[in-house]
Amino acid sequence: MAPPDHTFAPVLEKAMPGVVAIRAQGAQEVEQLAILSNPVFSQLLASDMVPSASKQQSAKTFTSNGSGVIVDAAAGLVITNYHVVESATDIKVRLNDGREFTAELLGQDPAVDVAALRIKAHRLTAVPLGDSSDTRVGDLVFAIGNPLGLDSTATLGMVSALRRTAIGYRNFEAYIQHDASVNSGNSGGALLNLRGELIGINTAIVSPSGGSVGLGFAVPIGAAQRI
Repeated sequence: MAPPDHTFAPVLEKAMPGVVAIRAQGAQEVEQLAILSNPVFSQLLASDMVPSASKQQSAKTFTSNGSGVIVDAAAGLVITNYHVVESATDIKVRLNDGREFTAELLGQDPAVDVAALRIKAHRLTAVPLGDSSDTRVGDLVFAIGNPLGLDSTATLGMVSALRRTAIGYRNFEAYIQHDASVNSGNSGGALLNLRGELIGINTAIVSPSGGSVGLGFAVPIGAAQRI
């Protein structure tokens, strides 16, 4: 008898269509000394050299790339991180099949770093919600997202700690810590259990280099659902 085929492919094939790529664009106001907008004085940064200079506002455009998870196919509801869409005036959601839609921001919780979006689209696939309170240290988990622009990337890891606090990011105090590889672009993406159920929203990493070193942190879906 042939040995069983040890693969996670069936689970991921069902879940990956429910994870999307997000591109947010907008402009943020930046306050600066009016005199410093003059190129002659642009290098004179010492405040004692321009004591009476007035201040003005200027707009700096930005583009933010991240991930999101479809949690209600009929309603077109997508959950992502607040920091992915913060201050955005145009939000695009690109599906696993390549279709792209403009998204509406429905709600946001900066403290937890979660936002809810809505897209008007048909033939969507939602990721089923799990129970993050059942998660245990040692459980295997998948992280799915779009790290460094590489769409629909899945990685495998283990839950390293629960209710992690004091990671130096925002004020949330109950992260799921895991060692599945996550990088820039994974923000807002899915953390799944082995049944393909959504148990967390990947939000942050701790890294001396800026890349994955096995210290990833996800907001439990139980907390994210409040939005």
